[in-house]
Amino acid sequence: MVIGITGGVGSGKSTALDLIKDSMPACILRTDDIASELMDTVLLDRLSLAFKRVLRGSDGKLDKRLYSEILYSDPANTALSDSIVHPAVWDRVRELICEAEARGLPVFVETALPGPEFCEICDRIIAFVTPDELREERLSESRGYTREHFDAIKRRQLDHKGYEAYADNVINNNGSKEELKRMVLDEIDDIYKSCKREQR
Repeated sequence: MVIGITGGVGSGKSTALDLIKDSMPACILRTDDIASELMDTVLLDRLSLAFKRVLRGSDGKLDKRLYSEILYSDPANTALSDSIVHPAVWDRVRELICEAEARGLPVFVETALPGPEFCEICDRIIAFVTPDELREERLSESRGYTREHFDAIKRRQLDHKGYEAYADNVINNNGSKEELKRMVLDEIDDIYKSCKREQR
């Protein structure tokens, strides 16, 4: 069973995954973390060659400041980066899913940028949606985001209806952490029961 987790920044995805990790044996795959790992290692030389710039920093990893400057200087640069990074990320996700399934673990794959490969990989998808003002408030408290920073990230992501369009199940995360935990575990339980009925 592979369950997809998606939603915009500040919607509660990370908190939900932490709750899942604490509640059951599971393989948690965060696509941002996988992308960062690949960009610091196997993709670093490919990205440097594509942009004709030395992107390796003094620590041997990706120079994120320089990389960001290149990306946001031209939309074509973002598209070029995506064409290199995204396929590698999803290939790695598939490898990790196979490893987890061999160990008998359920898999949760999280992304803020759902697309065809995400839908293909996941048996079910849960979208987390939260009012923008509450998302902004949470991110200001937890990560120190300014309104401008939040708005910049939000513009690069889907709106609520966009995430809901990808989802089999939607969780409206407007309450406490305890309420979120109950909703998440109930949703997962319902998904497993539904799948068992379908297999009969």
